[in-house]
Amino acid sequence: MPALLLLLFFTTIAAIVLLLPADLIGYGKRMLATLGFVANIYFWRDTDYFSRAAEAKPLLHVWSLGVEEQFYIVFPLLIAAFARFWPRATFPAIALLTVLSLAANCLALRIGGASPAFFLLPTRAWELGTGAMVALLPPSLAPRGTTAGLLGSIGAVAILIGIINPLQTYGSIPVALPVVIGAMFLIAAGQAQQSPVNRLIATPPLVFVGLISYSLYLWHWPFIVFSQYYLVRDLNIGEIMIAGAGMAICAIVSWRYVERPFRSRAISARSVCLAAAAGASVLAAIASALIWSNGLPGRISGEAAAINAAVGTNYIVARSQIFSG
Repeated sequence: MPALLLLLFFTTIAAIVLLLPADLIGYGKRMLATLGFVANIYFWRDTDYFSRAAEAKPLLHVWSLGVEEQFYIVFPLLIAAFARFWPRATFPAIALLTVLSLAANCLALRIGGASPAFFLLPTRAWELGTGAMVALLPPSLAPRGTTAGLLGSIGAVAILIGIINPLQTYGSIPVALPVVIGAMFLIAAGQAQQSPVNRLIATPPLVFVGLISYSLYLWHWPFIVFSQYYLVRDLNIGEIMIAGAGMAICAIVSWRYVERPFRSRAISARSVCLAAAAGASVLAAIASALIWSNGLPGRISGEAAAINAAVGTNYIVARSQIFSG
């Protein structure tokens, strides 16, 4: 949460500087949805994830955090209930719920519900449930020796297949399926620490990428969106490299000075919760003000305001027309 709040603070500054009023109002609404753990539901109702218009939404990527947050609210309650009343049924129940979620995803895709299949918890929980199954796997079933090495290799191949993405032609099969299965095999094989693939991904450079991966995910999309919004075009190779360096630096700083301190025992859980609640409250107030003020139209020239009223998006108007002076 602290790393997300840091991101929202800086993206809000960038949004106020760069976005036209119509887009700034939308930004405020999306920030409120993000703070309320329902970003995925908001974007399900609001956005075609792969449309051109989605590229003007700097918080689009936080939909996945909404799914995770909802899962982490529901899943511990399920685990606690099973541990209390049916401890032996915990693993079979989680496995069954995971399979049912995958089936719901496939069904939604088959009947044309690609948007709910993409954004909503019931159709995405199978991905997180798969990881939970590995975590809950009885020690007697954990792979060892040659089996672990084989599983690790199969997992790596499955992930490569997912990257190549041959399943995209099969409308009722989630394209993430091979990647999730591959990750499950890699994690399971890693428990034995004997897989060559697992030894490879345990090398320091790849471990470091894993450490900053959450912050890198948070920062990557706003860099792309704001850069393209400012330039009113796609980025060229040089600009992509500059943006990549910027997002990497921000990710490292966020991990080093926000994630690590707040995860350490040096800061109490109570202090973390209070700081997160205070930060979220301030950001929610700012988001509400952006909406209430109609996107702060006083920032822009009369000509740009007229264009904004007509088209509502910076993709239609050159950046130089947005601000007076």
